[in-house]
Parts: sequence; C-alpha cells; structure tokens
Amino acid sequence: MDNPFRKSGDTKGSFLPESYVANKTQARANVLGLFLFVVVMAGVVGAFLVTNRQWKAVKAEQESINALYEEEAAKIDQLKDLEKQRVELVSKAEITTALVDRVPRSVLLAEIVMAMPDPVTLLEFELESKRVKVKVPKKTSSKSGSSVKTISSKSKKSSSKKAEPPKPQPPRFETTLSLIGVATANNDIADFLANLKDCPLLEDVEIEYIRESRMQDMDLRKFRVNASVRSKADAMDVELAEPTTLVDWAPIASLQEDTQ
Repeated sequence: MDNPFRKSGDTKGSFLPESYVANKTQARANVLGLFLFVVVMAGVVGAFLVTNRQWKAVKAEQESINALYEEEAAKIDQLKDLEKQRVELVSKAEITTALVDRVPRSVLLAEIVMAMPDPVTLLEFELESKRVKVKVPKKTSSKSGSSVKTISSKSKKSSSKKAEPPKPQPPRFETTLSLIGVATANNDIADFLANLKDCPLLEDVEIEYIRESRMQDMDLRKFRVNASVRSKADAMDVELAEPTTLVDWAPIASLQEDTQ
C-alpha cells in the first residue's frame, strides 16, 4: 500500500534504503488510521451512552406520567361513579318530593280564609287532584343526510344489545279547587277574587257564576270560584302561613241547611 502523505522525491538525498522508508511511512499511516478509528469509536460509544441515559430518563418520566395518568383515571372513574349515584339520588329525591305534598291543606285553607272579606261566607270547599301522564321523549335524528348513514351503520350493533328500560319519571299532579260561597254585594266577591289571584299558591283563578240567592230572609249573592294550585307552589312562599281551622262552623252549617 502506497503512503498517501509521501511526496515524490523524498528518498532523494537520503542514505536510508527506500524499502525502510516506505515501511516506516506505512507504519505511521497505520497508527494514524488506528487512532482515528479509536476516536470515532469512542465518539460513537459516548453518543450511545448519552443517548441511552437520555432514553432512560425519558422512559422514567414516561413511567411516572403513566402512573399519574392511571391515578387520575381512577379518580375520574370514581367521579363518574359518584356522578351516576348523584343522578340516581336526584331522581329518587324528585320522585319522593313529588309524592310529598308541598302545600299542606291546612295552609291552603288558611290562605283562602285570610283572603275572604268579612261579608263573604264560604259554603263549600272542594279539592281534587289528578295525576298527569308524563310522556317519555323519544330520541330522534337531528339531520337526515349523514345521520341516516350513521344510524344505519349502528343499527346492527344496537340490535344486538338489549334495550335499556326507561327511567321512572316522577309523578305529576294537577290540583284544582272549587269554592262556593255567598256575599252581600258584588264588590265583596270582587275583592275576594282579587285576593285569591294575589295568593302565591293559586293560579288560573276564575269566577264561574254569580247568582241571586235568599238565605235566612236575606238577599245574598251566591258565587262559585274555580282555581288551580301551582305546580311548583311551596308553603314556604307564603308569609305568616300557619295551619288553621275554622272555630265556629255553626253559621255556615245553618246557611247550608237553609239552601237545602
């Protein structure tokens, strides 16, 4: 192998044999090549060690992140379970509160008695409650274009699963009342009607009729008022509301006997 660093004519003027010079030059070239090879390999090994250390650091960080992710995922699952339990408890509470009467009949009667002017006498009080059927809303597709494809593609998967039973809906009741009474003048009936309309427990207060009536040799005005109890009415909305009863029913009973 020829030495690439050797210049032509180097052996001229030298007393050393040409073969010796060539061998010596070749040995130097081999040493230089070996040194460069060692340097390159050292660089490669150093780069590998640095990269491996960085990879270990990245792997350790990834493991810590995965551990944190699993911990947070467990917390999210617990939160979902708690949210599901909360929804179930709220549903049960709605059903329970729907069965509990928020407006005691005594409070309602007290409000009606307090709304009566002195010349007005109540003869009949009729209260009726009816349960309202709650329709379960059906899921409908919002768009007809691409949604038809998605529905058709999911129909096979959904057909294999059992349909979930509908959730129980809280019962709803409509409560209506009818009042029959007598008064001496129409103005008293109008005041009574206005007071009933101002009552926070009632709505749709309307007078059905006003007729002339004679009781105990007295010319009176007999009337009938129909109203509904508010669906979201609460006895706590009534100021100074206390359960009460009429103490003296004798005048009303005597008036009822005369009307019969």
